[in-house]
Amino acid sequence: MKFFGLILLILFTSCQTIHAESYKISDPSELITLKNLNPGDEIIISSGIYDSKKMHLNATGTESKPILLKAERAGAVIFTGESTLLLNGSFIVVRDLHFKDPKPIQSKSPIEMRTNDSKLQNCVISGVNTKEDDSTDNKWVSIYGQRNTIEYCSFIDKKNIGCLLVVWMESGIIPQHKITNNYFSRPTTLLESDGSKKNGQECIRIGTSDFSLNRAECLVANNTFYRCDAEIEAISNKSCFNKFSNNLFLESQGALTLRHGNNSLVEGNFFIGNNREGTAGIRVIGDHQILKNNYFENIRGSNYQSAICLIQGVVNSPLNRYFQVKDCRVEGNIIKNCYNGIVISYGSSEDQSLPVISTEITQNTIYNDNQSNYSIVWIDTPQTPDVTFKNNTIYGGKTKNFDSKLSPQTTIRPSIIDVSNIWLAIKSNSGAEWFKK
Repeated sequence: MKFFGLILLILFTSCQTIHAESYKISDPSELITLKNLNPGDEIIISSGIYDSKKMHLNATGTESKPILLKAERAGAVIFTGESTLLLNGSFIVVRDLHFKDPKPIQSKSPIEMRTNDSKLQNCVISGVNTKEDDSTDNKWVSIYGQRNTIEYCSFIDKKNIGCLLVVWMESGIIPQHKITNNYFSRPTTLLESDGSKKNGQECIRIGTSDFSLNRAECLVANNTFYRCDAEIEAISNKSCFNKFSNNLFLESQGALTLRHGNNSLVEGNFFIGNNREGTAGIRVIGDHQILKNNYFENIRGSNYQSAICLIQGVVNSPLNRYFQVKDCRVEGNIIKNCYNGIVISYGSSEDQSLPVISTEITQNTIYNDNQSNYSIVWIDTPQTPDVTFKNNTIYGGKTKNFDSKLSPQTTIRPSIIDVSNIWLAIKSNSGAEWFKK
């Protein structure tokens, strides 16, 4: 009997362990009072509009039983004004929230994740009805910790200075975050007095110049960037060993910029300009960067906003300037009807004097129906021996300061398949599902 009773006790205890609680709250500021959450518990916020709520959730779930914070109904929980959500802990999932027209607070993010192994899913931050503000600098989403995921979210029209989403580097930590299947749009552009675009209006920034030689190992994949025009960089990579794959840049004047750091991979992305003025592709700084199998069509920018721009470096460059492009690979890319195809060794500052070196440009197809387009522009001497060209196909267009013997043009029109079904699928599968309806 004692043995049988012990078995019953074990079974009862096991049932208690796997039981998850569900909490429904009508005041989101009550999150801070939930002290004894267990793995698998869920918190449901009642539908409604909540103004200037300060929310803080500190919880620890497990991989199989995360803590879930969600809206009662997707998109029906709306935060306005100075509302903020701070997350601490691990294995937390936040889902279906809407931050509408947030009022910018200096150096304060509407969503701040100081977590590990947590997710932000199917959420929206939209500033369409806010006023332009060039004095208040904040970020919409700040990510710390390790292995967090931002997926199926929409970030629309931030009208004050500061990135939409930032990965913050920390000493001794390799972030390894994933930013996937999201939708970004930033058409509003804040200008300097001379008409140039103000710095600090990126959509995504991974790292900062002072941490730029550290490994981040983040993945940015399957996202859509539509009319991200606010500055020259739609994405600003400022760390090492990141991967950017299968993203769509649609009619965007901001480039995917490997601004600082080394050893990153840009593969299988789509840059569709639709002949919109100033649309851009990829800008490269640093060493051991790989640009592989990307597709560019009707990009109309030049120089820094070319389809591919490999820039000049600065002698003894400090961390916040321009390191020389070296030991890079530009391989298997298709560049179709772009105003500037590949631009080599471009620089806009007098102290940029180091040309691109030890770089391979191989198996690319540059196709132009328009003879006023430039297939290749080489700013410094084309005799630089460390830049090699192999097995490229160049059809139509013209070149500048380029020895055609390095990569002869062909008179045979190459066959380029229609890829619109691929990039349209990326677009349809990015962003918060409820926001698209």
